[in-house]
Amino acid sequence: MLAQALTLSLPVLILFLKYSKNKIDLVFNYAFIVLCTLVTLLTACRSAILSIIIFYSIEFIFPQIVSRKKLLLTGLSSLILFFSLNSFKKNLSNSVGDDKKGSASYRLEVWKKSVEMATENPLGIGVNKFEFGFLPYKMNSNFENMKTEVDKSPHNEFARILSEEGWVLILIFSCSVIIAALY
Repeated sequence: MLAQALTLSLPVLILFLKYSKNKIDLVFNYAFIVLCTLVTLLTACRSAILSIIIFYSIEFIFPQIVSRKKLLLTGLSSLILFFSLNSFKKNLSNSVGDDKKGSASYRLEVWKKSVEMATENPLGIGVNKFEFGFLPYKMNSNFENMKTEVDKSPHNEFARILSEEGWVLILIFSCSVIIAALY
């Protein structure tokens, strides 16, 4: 939620640049934009990072308030800070595995186990029962960390609905998403 909130604040901060009267306000706004971008990148929230990329791309292609040069400088300074902090973090931690809870392969395994759980429970296990219903499926996992981690959700709305509410509701939900996308 932090990353999404920071991403949503970027257009407002850009708008503040238009109404900034003195240099202190401008410097503060640019510094805050850099910090918002940096913290969002450090959270590693993929949706927020994608939103930031789209935001900077649109603002760069169609500059309304900030010049391309200043926007490029702001984005590059955020990236430089991000990569320097990220390399510092990697130097501190010497055990980086692919079986960590945040990795893509871990999530893929959770999704597979969610489908397996839905196959055995076609009507679902009940609303907000994923955390407890998922425990037996974690024990025969390939990931050692998966057996000790607590998963409150499968990190995918389709997999959550499928495992908690069952096949009927996932069909209704999928149809509503498709209809919404078409109209």
